[in-house]
Amino acid sequence: MARLSSRADLLDRLTNLSALDPDDMIGPAIAFPEQCQQAWESGCGFRLASRTTPKVLAVTGMGGSGVGGLLLAKLYDGRCSVPIVANRDYTVPASVGRDALLFAVSYSGDTEETLAATKQALDAGARVICLTTGGKLAKLAARYPRRTQVLTVPAGFSPRAALGHLFFPMLALTAQLGLLGRGGIAAVEREVTETLRLLRRMSQELHLDVPVARNEAKQLAHFLHGCFPIVYGGTGLMGVAAYRWRTQLNENSNTIASHHEFSELDHNEIQGWRGGNPGLPRPALIVLRSKGESKRMAERIKITLDILGRRLHRREVEARGASPLAQVLSAVYVGDFASIYLAYLNRVDPTEIDNIRQLKKALG
Repeated sequence: MARLSSRADLLDRLTNLSALDPDDMIGPAIAFPEQCQQAWESGCGFRLASRTTPKVLAVTGMGGSGVGGLLLAKLYDGRCSVPIVANRDYTVPASVGRDALLFAVSYSGDTEETLAATKQALDAGARVICLTTGGKLAKLAARYPRRTQVLTVPAGFSPRAALGHLFFPMLALTAQLGLLGRGGIAAVEREVTETLRLLRRMSQELHLDVPVARNEAKQLAHFLHGCFPIVYGGTGLMGVAAYRWRTQLNENSNTIASHHEFSELDHNEIQGWRGGNPGLPRPALIVLRSKGESKRMAERIKITLDILGRRLHRREVEARGASPLAQVLSAVYVGDFASIYLAYLNRVDPTEIDNIRQLKKALG
């Protein structure tokens, strides 16, 4: 119990530990609801040069800039009147041509995979809307003035801390184009309103001033500390949230982590647990659950966890809200906070990404 008390005391004295977060990664996390509000309004106020309905909607982006595309595809592919393709590569699928609209997302504007994919799409005749702070992507768009527009997002963030700025404008523009079915932008706006209200409440509950005893994110950081985090998503949407958890643990916490989603993991990874992975840190399993689970999916998750064993070091995190948008962003949000608090426990700067910078420098 002494170790638990010591760690809890550390997380409850965060206001005195600013040296652990010199670039204030926690600031954008706390202000995330306001960022989402601003980004939604920016997208709603953006004037589209063409309202021609595309036959394919695609998003290309990498890392923190690519998460919004995954969210858009999983959230609205079933409601969208055209296919939504989330692309993370140097190239785009053959379907991204003359009848397609591509969102090219690169916060810096200099992501080489996104630049290459966008150039290919433009050469194939696609319309492109760039979401960026500038960089080479904005310059590329300027070379194709008849088929490109640039929605400039606020600078000064790490890409992974700008999820709201990179996702909500795409959602607003997709709704403006009339692609999201009955109710159009008014129906989406109701979902956004509910989501923002929930995120504001969560920002207060997960705030660094709230002690461990009442702070779910701090408790989760403690649960993961010193372990090998594995995050499972209970539905397709929670699968995207699990991916976001893993990448935030990688970048913010400097922690190797794993993620997977039901029911695919029941066809492979469930067997991997039999080996015990001797020599590796103790696994800590996070299972993301939501109201959107079918009865069959809930049964599958229960049986899977029973097979893995009751003594397994695990926690379940319940997504909140009524709409799928609220549920997935609530699951993402608690993971964002937990990854920053884990960085504090690990005594690493949650903003610094030395290995990524070294790789980009070597690639030139």
